Amino acid sequence: MLPETGGKASIELGDDRFAEGRSVVVNRKHYLAIACVVLLAATFLAGYIPERRARTVAETESRALQERLALSEGRGRIADLLGEALAVSDAVSRQNYGQAQQLASTFFDRVRAEAASTSDAGFRDALNETLARRDAVIASLTLAEPRVADALQAIELRLRRALGYPVASSRDATAPAYRQAVT
Repeated sequence: MLPETGGKASIELGDDRFAEGRSVVVNRKHYLAIACVVLLAATFLAGYIPERRARTVAETESRALQERLALSEGRGRIADLLGEALAVSDAVSRQNYGQAQQLASTFFDRVRAEAASTSDAGFRDALNETLARRDAVIASLTLAEPRVADALQAIELRLRRALGYPVASSRDATAPAYRQAVT
């Protein structure tokens, strides 16, 4: 039976070992909980850090590949423009100046659009140099002048250089087409 003290129930432990034993159990539970938290954190970090490094490497490779893709796409568009310039030259060599004028108009419109959108400085310079010849080429085609072939050849060579294609020596590149055939 419990002794009453002023209407309140009280328990006398009488044995301090019980209190110490409970304290030891509580301390072990705290240590166990702390050890579980530390182990969980270590496990998380052991998985997170390598994955984070792998993600960083993958993101870096992705950016590099995106840059290479953009450069390749730009080269492809410049190569398409080179093909269009060659089509204009073919029309001039067949003395079909009307068709050459239509092709040249489309070509220069695409050159202008590409010069405005390209981020590569070398391509932009080549395209701007090509645009600088536009009025002379269109005027020569309107007048059906055969010397327009020289201007078209200069455009072709400039686009080839921008693409990194091999070009003739500077003496051959500036000489008119009919002189190259003779020498």
